[in-house]
Amino acid sequence: MDKKSYIIYAPAYSGSAGVRVLYRLRDTLAKSGFDAKIFCHSKKKNPKSPSDIFVSHPSEESRQKDIVIYPEVIVGNPLLFRNVVRFILNKPGFLGGETQFHNGEMLFSFDRYCHPSAPMLRLDMLDRDLFVDIKAPKTHNCCFVYKKYAKLPLKELEGCIDITMDWPKDRAELVRLLQTTDTLYSFDDNSCLLQEACLCGAKVKTYTPEGFKDYRFRDEFDAEQLKKQLDYFIDATQHMNYTGPVNKKGYLSIARFIPAYIAWHLLKAAYAVLRIPALQKKFLHIKQNIPHTIGGFYVR
Repeated sequence: MDKKSYIIYAPAYSGSAGVRVLYRLRDTLAKSGFDAKIFCHSKKKNPKSPSDIFVSHPSEESRQKDIVIYPEVIVGNPLLFRNVVRFILNKPGFLGGETQFHNGEMLFSFDRYCHPSAPMLRLDMLDRDLFVDIKAPKTHNCCFVYKKYAKLPLKELEGCIDITMDWPKDRAELVRLLQTTDTLYSFDDNSCLLQEACLCGAKVKTYTPEGFKDYRFRDEFDAEQLKKQLDYFIDATQHMNYTGPVNKKGYLSIARFIPAYIAWHLLKAAYAVLRIPALQKKFLHIKQNIPHTIGGFYVR
């Protein structure tokens, strides 16, 4: 049987854990002897990424024979492949995309949290050689706000250094910051940053409506299990041969998307101006129920 190639649909490389996992999957498949490329749907590729890992728009022959891998945030099948793998990196619909997938797709899940029954493919997204505890003096606390909340005026956060998706600028600087952090207060309870902070020796607390709670690092990576999971992934996908109608657009309609998208941004603007903590729950509910992609491309 001829080997099928893999096309992984991903944005430009960034510090996002999900994006790093997609690029690591490409590297893992390439090391296993397969032709694996990234189809980058962002306008600009990260200049630090080697150009030979990317592929331009795939040919019709590739669409019929090879395998495309979409993360769960991508709606439908924008590259029109017959053999579609859906790699679920978070709760379906939580960060955009659909909550249900086409019956012709083969599902794999990064974590049991993401999907209750799809076969697991738990790649190690932690750089364990970089994020290490050097027993440095703990000179400050940090705060991280990302997916769920805006930063609240809480006493625990007084004097904290804010970590954002744009700062620190590089991984080495982030490591130095975390190695000297006593406590990381996070409003996001499902970020790779929390685990990286634990590896660097910091205490981590996550925000709940009852206040900050201790975060427990569940290190679920297992090299032996990954080998078995990867063997199954390769065997199952290499034997894919979907012959039904190609799913093109997914299930997202303009009529459902536009009102939700407008409502989300109006509420976001109101919250930024008024800073009313009571709006937090409503803001979170709307944000979690808005698909962030349409036709397979980001709209925000």
